[in-house]
Amino acid sequence: SSAEPVPPDRSWSRAELEAIVRSAFPGEPERAVGVVECESTFRPDAIGDDGRAVGLWQWWYETWTASARRALGYDPGDRRTDPLLSTAVAAHKVATEGWWAWSRCHTGVETGRLLPSPESIVLAGG
Repeated sequence: SSAEPVPPDRSWSRAELEAIVRSAFPGEPERAVGVVECESTFRPDAIGDDGRAVGLWQWWYETWTASARRALGYDPGDRRTDPLLSTAVAAHKVATEGWWAWSRCHTGVETGRLLPSPESIVLAGG
């Protein structure tokens, strides 16, 4: 089951979003930035995978819920569009499980071939 994602609480500049991502991944800031660029082109309200993936990190609802509970110790609800929270949960997932959840994008970062598919990402409500 999925819930309706909470819309972003405010507008974020690209520089602000990159700073959030870099600070959450001090050991691999360029990889993290590359993954977010590939996944959402730094749009907190991006929707992909036929509506299943939401936010900067393109979390699927089920994966988000389980990962957020592990990272935070509680279920924050569908806050996938919150760049601070979604990045914190992504950092926890990477620290505990590696980059596998973003394998398509992180492999591209490693090889220098980012493979974003803009046609599969649409803005929420647009």
